Amino acid sequence: MVKFKKRSMRKYLTLAKITFEEYLVYRLNFVLWRFRSFVSFLTLFFFWLAIYDSRSEFLGYQKSQMLAYVVGIAMLRSIVLGSRSVDLGGQIRSGELTKIVLRPLGIFSFWFSRDLVDKLLNIFFTFLELAIVLAIFKFPFGFLPDLRLILFLPS
Repeated sequence: MVKFKKRSMRKYLTLAKITFEEYLVYRLNFVLWRFRSFVSFLTLFFFWLAIYDSRSEFLGYQKSQMLAYVVGIAMLRSIVLGSRSVDLGGQIRSGELTKIVLRPLGIFSFWFSRDLVDKLLNIFFTFLELAIVLAIFKFPFGFLPDLRLILFLPS
């Protein structure tokens, strides 16, 4: 039974590795996808910086609160909107979905493995991009209400 689970898990780890390699094969698509995401974040970030340029408060929110919201939304966007599900329509149209269904893979596990890799890549590069922007603008992290509580929750 344990051998079966190891073998089964190995299939999905191999699938995750192949999905990761697909991103590296189409490097220009990957770079443009990250660039679009980064520009989207920068647009929102600079929009709020411009609004708070001459004021310390806008509609009851402090500048640090609003920028913290923008950073949080960038992270949430990378988790929620990162998905390989958009490929499903093309795979149905081309008949490739039939090939996937005929393989000894569970279809839901197949899509879960691909989505997991996509979300992990999104999260990694979003952290990297946010770190660069926040380091350049020297954005203080003193705006969090209780950082110890936030760090305690995952443990």
